[in-house]
Amino acid sequence: MQRAFSLLRIAMIVLLTSWLPMNSYASIKDSLQNLLKHEADPCKQITIQSKLVWEFLYDDIDKAEYYALRAVANAKKCPDKLGKSYAYQILGTTYLIRNLSSEALKNYFTSLKLKEEVGDSVGMAGVLNNVGIAYRYLDDYDNALRYYKKSLDITLKLKKNPADDYHNISLCYNLKGEHKKAIKYERKALNEYLLRKDSSEVADCYMGISYDYISQNKFETAIEYLDSAYFYAKQFEQNNILGGIYVNYATCYRQLHNYPKALDYAQKGYEATLGHTVNFDWHKNALNELSQAHANMGNMKKAYEYHVRYADLKDSLLNESKVKEATQLEMTYDFEKEQLADSLLHSQELKAEQTKTANEKRLNVLLFAIGGLLFLSLIGAVIAYRNKRKSAKIISAERQKSEELLLNILPKENAIELKTTGSSKPRPYKSVTILFTDFKGFTMVAEQLTAEELVNEIDYCFKAFDTILENYSIEKIKTIGDAYMCAGGLPTENNTHHIDVVNAAIDIRDWMLQYKVDRKDGLAFEIRIGLHTGPVVAGIVGTKKFAYDIWGDAVNTAARMESSGEVGKVNISGTTYEMVKDDFTCEYRGKIEAKNKGNIDMYFVERA
Repeated sequence: MQRAFSLLRIAMIVLLTSWLPMNSYASIKDSLQNLLKHEADPCKQITIQSKLVWEFLYDDIDKAEYYALRAVANAKKCPDKLGKSYAYQILGTTYLIRNLSSEALKNYFTSLKLKEEVGDSVGMAGVLNNVGIAYRYLDDYDNALRYYKKSLDITLKLKKNPADDYHNISLCYNLKGEHKKAIKYERKALNEYLLRKDSSEVADCYMGISYDYISQNKFETAIEYLDSAYFYAKQFEQNNILGGIYVNYATCYRQLHNYPKALDYAQKGYEATLGHTVNFDWHKNALNELSQAHANMGNMKKAYEYHVRYADLKDSLLNESKVKEATQLEMTYDFEKEQLADSLLHSQELKAEQTKTANEKRLNVLLFAIGGLLFLSLIGAVIAYRNKRKSAKIISAERQKSEELLLNILPKENAIELKTTGSSKPRPYKSVTILFTDFKGFTMVAEQLTAEELVNEIDYCFKAFDTILENYSIEKIKTIGDAYMCAGGLPTENNTHHIDVVNAAIDIRDWMLQYKVDRKDGLAFEIRIGLHTGPVVAGIVGTKKFAYDIWGDAVNTAARMESSGEVGKVNISGTTYEMVKDDFTCEYRGKIEAKNKGNIDMYFVERA
């Protein structure tokens, strides 16, 4: 389980810098905006714009970003490097809150370089901390730890309060699964806050320790620390972290099977985090807890509703483009094809061997017959007859196995053509509907599984897809790594392929959603599905390891439908929409840019 973190306190770390006067201007937004209109000095404008960023940061992120960008524009005119550095730092923090970690890092490193040039050690510690946060948001915990510890070294040398550094280091160890180290550093942070009588941060520390115990499945101990966190949060009116406390109460009580309490706290967590940009992690987790709590209480309709909202929010927050590693799995039919070749060869050898054995036995029977041994001749005839029947059964079984393997690789029509003529000609189809699926978050899940577990997981999902296709007239084409491809309307043409494939797509989507609920460990894949209808050419490629495949621009467009879709949705093209609009409920998404295709009309489709 990932531990949430008070982003408000993280962002305020940068206020350690001594460049920005904290009491020069009134904190009221209108006063600052009025003051900015009458200020001509770009360096002083940065000061005002920076304060406006903090005023708007958690209420109106768009305005906060606007003033941060204006501050960076002024930094190009301001000779004061410290002022410049702060402008880039607050823009980085704005991007961090928007969950655009890569953009945040660019600005933080620019700020850090300027602070190094002027020797601003306090400011450097703050930016290093921010860099660590950005790397943590990218799930790069080793780099996050590296920068947190650099910040800690500077803080200790300056004899400043290291509590924030300890707190951040604890968080990273938690996310790495090193919970004993996490608790060690969190307690260090707690001691520092208590020592310096900074009780306003104590609630956050207690909540941090509770996360570590939740991660170790020590839920009753976690509740004890959550009680302390709740006490301090209420005492100091820290409503910004109460949402996180409620959500984690919900997690603990759910794991302890106290579902009414879990539902109550999940609802409180949802309400406390509603509309708070800074609490998006907690709000997302609140939706997840509401979904699971309703499921455990038997209210499956509500559980599904909250699950869909959780999935949508989770996907919408993943604005950071993480590169999927080229993990190629051997999930093709190669093994089965080799089995087929071996089986055919074995069948031929067996037939030859049986023929040879039968001839030898007939010769022996004849010799014995010539010798007048009628009795032995009769026995020999009986044995020969039994062997012949046995051989025929073996050959028939081997032939049946070979044919089954061939049909498992190729459509029936093509397999018959291949057996009859030794080849299969490509065939054009005027209209087929093509379906592509792809697992989102594949790399993250793959990193948590062994190679064997990963292959088994994909195999389990693909077998379920295969079963779903059996309910419709749809041909499975191939799998490529974690992608799955099939098509309706071939090899036998029909007029229902568009209906069949949309139904199958929705069934696959629903199966994946239910599977994720059933697993309850966060390791189930999330799926994107895309469909397009158009002409293709289909046929068999290769001479040794046969493969049935399809080609055409419609295939590429279908792939773009998948990549341009959203998790938990079935995305269809305008062409498919025109064919299914009377049978399904469709939501128009507009003209969306598709790679190498330009703008394409796209729709989300659901059953009416």
